[in-house]
Amino acid sequence: MKPVVKPVIKLIGNLAYEPAIGERVMILQDGSPKYYTSTLMAVHNRKKSGIELETRNTIYKITYEKRKKAKKAA
Repeated sequence: MKPVVKPVIKLIGNLAYEPAIGERVMILQDGSPKYYTSTLMAVHNRKKSGIELETRNTIYKITYEKRKKAKKAA
């Protein structure tokens, strides 16, 4: 029997909250929710520049989106 190969999704975004094993993850792009994952199975390669999440169905390779600086009040 062949091992199941999960699809890999590479994207630029941020996490809405700290990922927790056994829970779903919300991935934001441009500050809006874009992806709601299946159950999180593992977290790999956590770095300042990004993170790799393995869910029940997919592997997400996320490069963190740079946050825009707030404009100063006049």
